[in-house]
Amino acid sequence: MQINPWEAEQILAVAGSSQQSKTVLDYFADQVDYQIQTQLVSELMARYVEVSRQLEVRNRQLEQSDANRREAQIIAALGNWQMNLATNRLWWSDTMKELLDLPDSEDAEIERFLETVHPEDLPLIQTVLEELYRGAEPPPCQLRLVMKDGQIKWVHIRCVVHRESEETQWVHGTIQDITAAKLIEEQLKKYNDHLEELVEEKVKVISATQLSTIYALVKLAESRDDDTGD
Repeated sequence: MQINPWEAEQILAVAGSSQQSKTVLDYFADQVDYQIQTQLVSELMARYVEVSRQLEVRNRQLEQSDANRREAQIIAALGNWQMNLATNRLWWSDTMKELLDLPDSEDAEIERFLETVHPEDLPLIQTVLEELYRGAEPPPCQLRLVMKDGQIKWVHIRCVVHRESEETQWVHGTIQDITAAKLIEEQLKKYNDHLEELVEEKVKVISATQLSTIYALVKLAESRDDDTGD
């Protein structure tokens, strides 16, 4: 509320005693306080609206970023996980649950993961866990998982250790389905082994042919001349 000069002059003219002056001053003070409060509330509301708008934009960006991340992980058959070494608390992404063929309601537990590991690869993953608990960072490894339907799935595991303090250590890792690449690798190995067998067999045939040719020439020379045959 604004007070123009004429109103101020009229109020001062009416004020004829100290009590009246105090009343006038109190009135002015109330008006000033009211104007300041009104201005502050307006500024706060404007800032609140701007912050809310920025948060909304940021949330949309984060949602889009998370959607892009999940889509990229699905395309790459990649999951990510985290584990607190002090409490054994484990977290894994929804794409990792899909990779392990687990329901969305399944809790992240190291025992649940170990249940899916192929029996022949359990010593390998146990060694990896022992190195992690010692504070070491194990090299990447490949192992087999057994799905509910008996299907064998090859995965590539990679992890890094982050130390927040002496008591708190986090492991951040990824797990990627490499079954298709592993099948191609096995087919190439079989093909190479078959080629080696063919080459070895061909060498034996050529060697036998060469020996037969030499023997025939020797026999021919013996039939013509004993000295040349010798």
